[in-house]
Amino acid sequence: MGIPYSPARNRVLDEKFGSALDNPEIFTPEVIYVINDVARTVDDDAFDDWELMILFGGDCLSKVYKIEDTSWTSAIQFVAFAGPHPFPAYKKVRGLCSFVDIKDGGKVEPSILLFNTATTSGDEYFEIIIHELKHAYYKFRHPNTKNLEMKYDLLNKPMFIYGENLLNMSPEEVIEKYKTNRYWTSGCIIRNLVYVCSKTELTAYAETVNIEIARFAREGKSIDELKRDSKYVSHFLLLANMFRQIDADVKSNPEFLKTLDEMCKKWYGKSFKYIWEMSRKSLNKQLANIRKSIGLYY
Repeated sequence: MGIPYSPARNRVLDEKFGSALDNPEIFTPEVIYVINDVARTVDDDAFDDWELMILFGGDCLSKVYKIEDTSWTSAIQFVAFAGPHPFPAYKKVRGLCSFVDIKDGGKVEPSILLFNTATTSGDEYFEIIIHELKHAYYKFRHPNTKNLEMKYDLLNKPMFIYGENLLNMSPEEVIEKYKTNRYWTSGCIIRNLVYVCSKTELTAYAETVNIEIARFAREGKSIDELKRDSKYVSHFLLLANMFRQIDADVKSNPEFLKTLDEMCKKWYGKSFKYIWEMSRKSLNKQLANIRKSIGLYY
């Protein structure tokens, strides 16, 4: 189940942008055990020792794992929803680090929600939980960090985070949408960039793409297949391609720039220039992480 604990692997990567899975201070043997146990529980439908609770108006199951020998966390709570997703607009989201409690002494106790457990495999959850625990670890390292947030109710208007769900679209589909309505599509790209390139998501997604690259290599798939068929690597490559396209069009069209600037100020209270430069730096870090991971596994 999952990925075996191997602290020697992946040293080439800067932990700041990836490789925490193999950092013994973060993903310790007991934390890896917990992740594997949750994944096994999901696969075997073995929730006998989980407690029934009601959350968001629906039944769910909860279990708290005590962590004793790890420097950054003292307990991890998991809440599993087997039935309908409590947030229909998020129906494709399988995991969420919903809350991180900072205890005396600085250790954190995250709560991780697992959705659609009846139709999601343990292996999928292994990767999802790694991503969500990176959020918790980031909170441990940066307890006072605040990310750029939309000026909207994100829970009730989640499409303002993602715009069109670009993760479910091919590069050709996105480019075609950009040709027919570049203002709307650019708004989707900007919202998606701000989300995946935020400080905490940058770190968490670095781990996710590293795991994805390792899996594609382990399955004997080519780099071309990775770029075309992967969920996350291909998405960051798409964002990089669209970033270059929008960047070129903004420089040649003052009206286009003005519209995007108005969008950014309305949504984030920041100029397009500020948002764009922040996204450029974060996206470049993620692309560097992808290149390093490809060099490590291929």
